[in-house]
Amino acid sequence: MVFFPLLFLFIPCFFSLHLLSFLQPYADAFHQVCLSRIPSSSYSLIYGAMVCAEKISYQDSMGILFKKMGLIHLLVVSGAHLFIIYRLLLFLVGRHKRFTVCIFLLLLLYLFVCRFEAPVVRGFFGIVVTKWNERYHLFWNRSQCVLFS
Repeated sequence: MVFFPLLFLFIPCFFSLHLLSFLQPYADAFHQVCLSRIPSSSYSLIYGAMVCAEKISYQDSMGILFKKMGLIHLLVVSGAHLFIIYRLLLFLVGRHKRFTVCIFLLLLLYLFVCRFEAPVVRGFFGIVVTKWNERYHLFWNRSQCVLFS
């Protein structure tokens, strides 16, 4: 039973390219819905980058400003954004087992919105591996969880 989670860690390695090419049109659709919900203002570049993982235009004055200030990394969606969303959802609904599936479905939806950007996918797998470590009592330390994710 302990090797059951490990099986799901290695299966995506073999089918990842085909699966991502199959899911890409759906991810693009979710991404466009996210972008259409952003209010039009002078900060729409920031909203699009932080919430929807939109590419930052360096021709825009706001993009140039963030790049010159060295804060461009705050706008790039990463696993930290996903982890903040995860912790916020845990805070809102608690640690009830019945909500765990809903939380992971919402995180999966965010993966679609971000069009499966590599840092977000890595953050998602980090959360999944950590939860499997707790659930199956694998006794992996943090370094091993990072390695497997």
